[in-house]
Amino acid sequence: MPNRLAELEKLHAREPDDPFLVYAIGTEHEKAGKYDEAIARFDQVLEMDPSYVYAHFRKGQVYEQQGDLDAARAAYEVGITAAEDHDDPKAREEIAGALDLL
Repeated sequence: MPNRLAELEKLHAREPDDPFLVYAIGTEHEKAGKYDEAIARFDQVLEMDPSYVYAHFRKGQVYEQQGDLDAARAAYEVGITAAEDHDDPKAREEIAGALDLL
């Protein structure tokens, strides 16, 4: 089975301005338990494209997996505000749902 992370990194090298690729790399790091790298990638996505509000959601999920509920709560709260600012009611609802479950 090919290494998905390596494939994504190759694609990212060719398309460094694609926030979706950075997001996908972050999720692969999350799956591998490399939480600090995952958070760094989600932050990178948000620097590239502040309207990519699901990066806040994934970041909150990673913090939850680490047991850092305060950081998860903060990520979700920022994500809710970002979703409102970018008129994304679906993302707002999903992020708010995650926050409610904390």
